[in-house]
Amino acid sequence: MKASVLTSLCLAGALVGCNTGNGTTSDQRSDSNVIKPLADTQPQINIVAPNREVATGDTVTLTVSSRNTLGRNARIEWNTTGGKVNPEENGRIARVQFDQPGAYTVNAKLYVEDHLVDQDAVTVTARPIR
Repeated sequence: MKASVLTSLCLAGALVGCNTGNGTTSDQRSDSNVIKPLADTQPQINIVAPNREVATGDTVTLTVSSRNTLGRNARIEWNTTGGKVNPEENGRIARVQFDQPGAYTVNAKLYVEDHLVDQDAVTVTARPIR
């Protein structure tokens, strides 16, 4: 069993100093043979806004998708330059209503372990009722 594991590691180029069979040793291999761990990427947030234009008084529903937050203490905080924000489902959904016509920015901020790590924003236009 030991020999087959070592042979497999040598063939995969995972051990330094193994004879590769082509006149080189595995410490002379190119980086393309090296198995590298995935980088610990920064958590991210994106607002999904299927409707960015509403009639004044109507509600627009925004959702967020996040990455690299699994197993971490994460929360989403919403705000807007106007209107009322009603977050739901631990901040994954926000329902926003604008009482006056205009273009408004809606922001979502992602906090992981109480540190701001990412944010996203969309512009929603509230049109006057005709």
